[in-house]
Amino acid sequence: MAGSAAQQSFHDQTCVMTDVLDFAADVWRLQDKGTSTFISLPFDVKALFGRARCPVRVTVNDHTWRTTTQVYGEEYRLVVSAEARAAAGIGPGDRVHVLVRKDDAIGVVELPAELAARLRSDPEAREAFESLAASHRREYARWVAQAKLPATRVRRSQAATERLKSTTGRAESA
Repeated sequence: MAGSAAQQSFHDQTCVMTDVLDFAADVWRLQDKGTSTFISLPFDVKALFGRARCPVRVTVNDHTWRTTTQVYGEEYRLVVSAEARAAAGIGPGDRVHVLVRKDDAIGVVELPAELAARLRSDPEAREAFESLAASHRREYARWVAQAKLPATRVRRSQAATERLKSTTGRAESA
């Protein structure tokens, strides 16, 4: 991608090794084409992050969310979900201050203590858990963590480890 003049100007001011990219942008929506809302990225994502569709962490108005950069023709964009717009208090037509950083922890899943303890004590279940895609690991963690009572989290952790060792390996609720 050759890049736009805005991308070239941004690149001239930005080091490839920059941890956080800081810029101002407009939040916009295609006219008469649904509710998809975007922020255009004024830099060449592939040149800076090593891939065109890259997991990133975006911060606007003290709200941070995870997303993946998108490529539309010659332009890189962020899709801004309704949830992110509401949490950041932004909408189409707003000019916002944006921080973007590559999300290297995209596959990292924070485990509830009960599930972590079960997995430490059961190597077979731990191996099965670690072989799952990050989205499935997150689902197991969410299923255990959403239980209100500690006894329920322990029971769910036990059920999760047994299920991981079975052939299905999927969490019971979605």
